[in-house]
Amino acid sequence: MPDGKRGYLLTDLAIIVILAGAAVGGVFGSAATVLYDPVFLSEPHGDPWAAHGFLLGAIGGAGAGLLWTILMRRVPAAAGGARIVFTGMGLGIVAGAMAAVFVHLGLMTCCGKWGLEPVFVGLIVGVPAGLVTGLFCGLAEWGCRRVERRAQEKAQAAEKP
Repeated sequence: MPDGKRGYLLTDLAIIVILAGAAVGGVFGSAATVLYDPVFLSEPHGDPWAAHGFLLGAIGGAGAGLLWTILMRRVPAAAGGARIVFTGMGLGIVAGAMAAVFVHLGLMTCCGKWGLEPVFVGLIVGVPAGLVTGLFCGLAEWGCRRVERRAQEKAQAAEKP
């Protein structure tokens, strides 16, 4: 492991967090189009705005994952497991809310239907989604840090005579 730098596990985790954010955001973004065109449920060809919602959700979710990853790197390396997990959950809530607002502002722009109700519904969905995603990603962050810390301790012990 490189001295003084985050290891490879955390880099891999950052990529996974960004991809997970894009996946979760894409699914919920696609579902969010119901708020703008509820008639699509009865149409056999589907919602023409679903692709817009999926794309906006994936972009917002990936951005939320990137933001989460950047802010989690500010948590000290020696922080305890509870601090890492709870910080991950808190940042997940913020990231989920930001992604939800991004999706709904984008859909409002695409559809031309403006209002606060869809944004509130988006927050009702985005905040818990961010909380759960932040919990799982926080647990993974804590696990990766433990593995890397143990690997560094073993490397340092092997260097001492």
